[in-house]
Amino acid sequence: MIKKGIVGIKRLMLLILVIVIGCLSYAKVTHRPLPIQFFNVLTGSMADTFKPNSLVVVGRVNFEKLKVGDIISYESEKALVTHRIEAITGQGKNRRLVTKGDSNQAIDATSVTAQQVEGKLLFSIPRLGRFGEMIQTKRGQLALVLTVIQVLLLLNFLSLAKDLGLPKVIATQG
Repeated sequence: MIKKGIVGIKRLMLLILVIVIGCLSYAKVTHRPLPIQFFNVLTGSMADTFKPNSLVVVGRVNFEKLKVGDIISYESEKALVTHRIEAITGQGKNRRLVTKGDSNQAIDATSVTAQQVEGKLLFSIPRLGRFGEMIQTKRGQLALVLTVIQVLLLLNFLSLAKDLGLPKVIATQG
């Protein structure tokens, strides 16, 4: 039973490692951003939907397909913003998105253009925002890959120790 659990965890960690390395390789080889991006929520402007320090995952999207009610991340003059589309004005090259944070009373001061949009919200995970921030740096990516490798090595060691009957020996010596 324990062995099946260890094998399952090994497979999951290996899958994570392959995905991470694949994504990093794709971005490096193509010189294009990944099809998904991770952001840390810093403020409470969307607290009704997700709290500060949540991890938001956004995917690339065709600007013309965005509609009222979608949550998008976009570059503003000051920072990256993740807000809901409240209205759409104009058409074609003049199309603009009017946005507002769910917890804000007023709409945002400026409308959003196609060039500003980073992507559309796919999902969010509470309390995991700092992790998303970390894995966007080279050091963070290296740390993630090394951590996954360490977990795989530890799981292999535990599996080997169980096969050799070492846990009993280790427990009696301690």
